[in-house]
Amino acid sequence: MNGDERIRQNRQELIALLDTILAKTADQAHEIDKALLTLSSGSLVISMTLVGRSPGANLCLGLLFGSWACFAVCLILVVVAMTLAHLATHKSAKETADNLERFSQMSPEEAALQRVTRPVGTDKTVGTLNILAVGMFIIGVALLGWFAAANVLSQEHARCIDRLAAGHETCKANSVFLPR
Repeated sequence: MNGDERIRQNRQELIALLDTILAKTADQAHEIDKALLTLSSGSLVISMTLVGRSPGANLCLGLLFGSWACFAVCLILVVVAMTLAHLATHKSAKETADNLERFSQMSPEEAALQRVTRPVGTDKTVGTLNILAVGMFIIGVALLGWFAAANVLSQEHARCIDRLAAGHETCKANSVFLPR
């Protein structure tokens, strides 16, 4: 194998590796988007259902509404990012089709001098939206956990007060977060 053939083979291997990496990146991004959509919408539905069934769980409702807002914003950000990514892919496909048409109209000598390039990387806007969506999801989970903990502690505190009022001398729940 001479030097030119080796260069051509190395180039083909690098292009194949790049294709594999780009396909893997697209699959991973798609899986993250699906996970965020599923987890955020599931968190909304489950928390709405549980709150509706727990009439005593009304302490710190601002935390609950804040978590719902974060989950809703996460869903919106993911859908917008997916839409922008789709539009960018469509634009890239159109540019490639236009380039192919120009290439087919070139003379063989001119066509031999052309070099194919491909877009690599994530659109900055889409990447930023995805990062913001992950952040909103994490904040939503934290707020929902805080809401749940406050309500569990409140219910335990109420049981403790009832127990003390009933004449028991001790109580296991001593919350520093909630007043007696």
